[in-house]
Amino acid sequence: MSIDFSAGKKNALEKLGKPDKSRKGDVDEAAWPFIEMINSFDDYYTTSSCAGRINIFKEPSTGKKHDAEWLFVTHVVTRAKVVQEALENLPVETIWLRM
Repeated sequence: MSIDFSAGKKNALEKLGKPDKSRKGDVDEAAWPFIEMINSFDDYYTTSSCAGRINIFKEPSTGKKHDAEWLFVTHVVTRAKVVQEALENLPVETIWLRM
């Protein structure tokens, strides 16, 4: 393991669990067991993780992900009917469905 990797891991782990730059603003609670397992290995680390997400968003004219308008998002198990309702009456612009 290189010194740069070790320093990067140490720096990343010090920030983990604090507010982050994601739209949600922090790590999904259900992801913590996975995060802790990955970070227990000397040669690996993760800076964040999502327990699972479904989102529908409008493609931004700038092409930048952070400029996208989120029309629906959930980080927890949901029913198909909830997603189906979110898909009704969508704008004419290009939208993306990601799971």
